[in-house]
Amino acid sequence: MARGQVGDRRIRNARKTVIRSRQHLKATRRPRGQSLKRVIMSEVKLATLVSRLHRQTLSKKVPWRRASREGVFVAVFSGYALRLSRHVLSQTVEDYVLEVCDHDGGVIEKISDGCFSRPQPANEVFRQLKETYDLARRAVMGSEGAIDSILEELG
Repeated sequence: MARGQVGDRRIRNARKTVIRSRQHLKATRRPRGQSLKRVIMSEVKLATLVSRLHRQTLSKKVPWRRASREGVFVAVFSGYALRLSRHVLSQTVEDYVLEVCDHDGGVIEKISDGCFSRPQPANEVFRQLKETYDLARRAVMGSEGAIDSILEELG
């Protein structure tokens, strides 16, 4: 096969790959008028936020406290706050939602596994939000201290 024909075939294959990628990405849901690059970038940033929050909560470096609503926990940062809640949708389905709030309590962004167009980050985000919620709940409720006290009394 001549050198030019190999190059032409590579270009055709590359075009087919790009077209398939575009068709796949068109099938994913995104707000009307928002570029795909922007959607993917925001998904990456949201997943990074959840991941870092999870890691810092595991290290007990996030100052979680109770919110005014039952089962909602808040971590306040300079100028912003994160509000983490659990929503029971049915007996077998639950969802965890992380809200980024401004200094007035207005919700700037809502993050849950449903925000992601691909299943891999969605599954990981769900797992991390669930674990972060459980850790925040234990920290706020003081369950570790209570268990330690009971264990001490039990000998």
